[in-house]
Amino acid sequence: MTVRSKLSSFLKDYSEGRKLLAGYWVFGYPDIPTSIMIMELMARSGADIVEIGFPYSDPVADGHAIQNASAIALEKGVEIESLWNAVGTIKNKTSPFLMTYGNIAFQYGIEKLYQKATRWGVEGVIFPDVPPNLFPERLKELHPAFIVSPNASPNRIKLLTKESRSFIYFLSGLATTGGKQGFDQRLENALRISKDIRKNIPALVGFGISDQKGIETALEIGFDGVIIGSALLREFDSMGIVGVQRLIEKARNILDSFEKVRAIL
Repeated sequence: MTVRSKLSSFLKDYSEGRKLLAGYWVFGYPDIPTSIMIMELMARSGADIVEIGFPYSDPVADGHAIQNASAIALEKGVEIESLWNAVGTIKNKTSPFLMTYGNIAFQYGIEKLYQKATRWGVEGVIFPDVPPNLFPERLKELHPAFIVSPNASPNRIKLLTKESRSFIYFLSGLATTGGKQGFDQRLENALRISKDIRKNIPALVGFGISDQKGIETALEIGFDGVIIGSALLREFDSMGIVGVQRLIEKARNILDSFEKVRAIL
């Protein structure tokens, strides 16, 4: 395996005006081979970033779809050592991100996690429950994306923006993942504060985004792309793998079409 010293193509694509798509999947759901196959499919179908969610038994932000998938993966005994093969499988097709909770990282070992992640090609990490002041310095070399909620203070937004090293992860609202919710009215101001101090990395928004209206609203507010997670799991549960592919392709088309329309106008 070769060591990667920089982020790959999604930042270059962002700098050239591409609207970005991040897709989230629970590693090990419904089983390890199928989860890897789905993540590969997401990459081939247009996801610039694939968030590999390592399941945790006590999440603070995940809604029913992700909790259910995580419980099934944990019941089957998924282990973090199995994760690295998934990263290696998709790293040449997309940008793999590791998303899990801080307890997993600390139990595994910070230096060990850094070495494994770097060796296998992880390009970013997201730990929803670890703020910048508690984030291990070693793992900051893995390009963390910090999460900004709509109710964050201006100083907090500035801190999270400055500390993010891959993209800035905005929450569309204050509910858990997958909930049916509109965009919080404070989002536009939060995004403006963030963009005023940093424009060289993308601002993506997630939580509850599942359809054309949600994606287009995110872009109209000014976000550089969207994150889709629970909706993909629901599509899989109802339609199987083909449902995941269709949703990723649809989202990719909406993002690309939005740019074409803006260019014409």
